[in-house]
Parts: sequence; structure tokens; C-alpha cells
Amino acid sequence: MLKRFFLVLVLLLFLMDAMARASTFYTIQTGTFYSEKNALKHFNIIRQRVPIRWLLWLRAEKAGRFYVVRVGRFPDRVSAKETLKIIQRTIKDAVLVKTSGADEVIKILTPEDIEIELNVRLIKAYILKGDLNRAEKEAKKALSRWPKHSEFYGLMGTIYLKRAKYLKAYTSFSRAISLNDKVAEYYNGAGYALLSIGRVEEALFDFQKALKLKPDYADALAGTAYCYIELGLKDDALMVYNHLKGIDPEAAKEVFKALMYE
Repeated sequence: MLKRFFLVLVLLLFLMDAMARASTFYTIQTGTFYSEKNALKHFNIIRQRVPIRWLLWLRAEKAGRFYVVRVGRFPDRVSAKETLKIIQRTIKDAVLVKTSGADEVIKILTPEDIEIELNVRLIKAYILKGDLNRAEKEAKKALSRWPKHSEFYGLMGTIYLKRAKYLKAYTSFSRAISLNDKVAEYYNGAGYALLSIGRVEEALFDFQKALKLKPDYADALAGTAYCYIELGLKDDALMVYNHLKGIDPEAAKEVFKALMYE
């Protein structure tokens, strides 16, 4: 009887161990922080500096008293080796750890997030090359898949702005703002679209909103100066020009030319 009990106990412990192993995985830990703010800052640095295809399951998590930033979910050390090598080019102290997860996920980059990011980068690359036809085609395709993603509307606005389709540009930027009103670039784009069709006071309002989000945003400062020039407020335009000189001398030169020719 005792022997049978012992065998059952051993089997139970084996099963518990197997279940625990199944719920654990390897992940790359890139940083440990006392505050959520610093963890999210680190998260964004990694997202910007490491090639996006290596960032599957990038996440900021709460683990006990600390906040950690981790990348990937791997079944064993071998499958994590190549990704760890890539991550360590940017974060030398990155290490491989075994975990069963964290107390709370604060922010995460899912496979779909990565697919969206790759589409955004592709469209931006076409815009940079001047291939606006291909950029528009890819942006429309992306919007058919992710109609609630503000950045694709922002990119459509940029494409229309470059094509001098100002009303369409304004509509696209307005839609982007309705989905995410914390992006200065959307207000800036809307401002230039409005300025181009003579709705100067409305444009000034959008540039001011952009500057509220990014006080030293050079393009929005230049737009503000152009609005002041159009409204005959040369002293105000000159004040903006003097501020802009210390941020973007080239943009300031263009504003100065506009001031001189007015």
C-alpha cells in the first residue's frame, strides 16, 4: 500500500514538473527598471534601433517589484541564439532568461504590430523615393486591412499633400487625428493642407496644436511663420523666425525669404 502511494506521488510530481516545464519558456531580457516610465523609454529605444523583424514579442512587463523589457518567446536556448546576438549589438547587457511569464504586461509588440510596422516602413520608403503611385497603392491596401490605424491615414495625407491634392490631404489628416490626437505630424500636415487652399487661420490653429505636442517642431514653426506672413503679422513671423534659427537653420532661411519677398 505504501509502495503504491509512493509510486502515485512520484507520478504526480513528474506530471507537475512536466506541466511547469510546458508553461516556461526562454526570453531575452534587455533591461530591469524600478519605474514603468523608464521601462517604456527603453522599450521605445529598442523598437527604434533594432531591426523590426527581430522584435517579435517585444514587451515591457511588471515582474515583482521591478519592470523588465524582454524580447521573444523561445522553447530552448538554441532557438534564441541568433536573436540574442542581434539584440546584443544594440544592448550589450541583454541576457537569455527562463521564465513562466510576468505579473502584468504593460506594453507588447505582437506579430500583427510588426506586420503593420513593416507596411508603414514600405510606404515611407516609396514616398522617399518619389514613387507616389506605389506609395498610394500600398497605403490603400494597408487601410483595407487596418481601417482603424491612424498612421496609414497620415501617410495618405502626406501622399496627397505632395500631389497638391490639398482637400484630400486635409481629409486624410483629419481622419488620422480622429483616431489618434496625440501625433504632432498629423496636425502639421493638416496645417499645410489648409494653408495651401487659403484657410490660413484654421491652418494656424493646427500648427499651434502641433507645437503644443512638440514645442520645437521645426516644420510646424515654419508653418506658423508662413501663416503670420499671410495674415500680415510680420513681427510675429519674425519672432518665430528667430526661434527657428536655433533649431533648423535651413527652414529658417526659407521663412526669411518669404518675409523679404512679402
